[in-house]
Amino acid sequence: MVFRGNHVRARRQGHAWVLAFPKEFGADVEEHLAPAAEQALASDATLIVLDFTSVEFTNSAGIGAIVDVLRRARERGVAVVLAGVKGQPRIIIERVGLFGFARAYETVDEALRGTSAP
Repeated sequence: MVFRGNHVRARRQGHAWVLAFPKEFGADVEEHLAPAAEQALASDATLIVLDFTSVEFTNSAGIGAIVDVLRRARERGVAVVLAGVKGQPRIIIERVGLFGFARAYETVDEALRGTSAP
């Protein structure tokens, strides 16, 4: 089953869910991330990959949404990693220290290969 919010594309891939974001990741995306993340967390997945490959801009609303996913995933024992973070989003994520809570990979494929189901 694939959930499609207005701005978040979600797909199941093996033991993981990949949640892909659009070019701009702010408040309009935040409201659609929550149901996609909840679908992933309600499954038997052991990993969520937050795919920033297309993202060119994020703001505090986007960062808040990421923090919420990280918190909810931690409560349920699900790992979260970031993929394809570059440019302005990378600078913001580094400044707020999120790389200390979620490992980053260059691509989604690397993220999926870099972690395996227990």
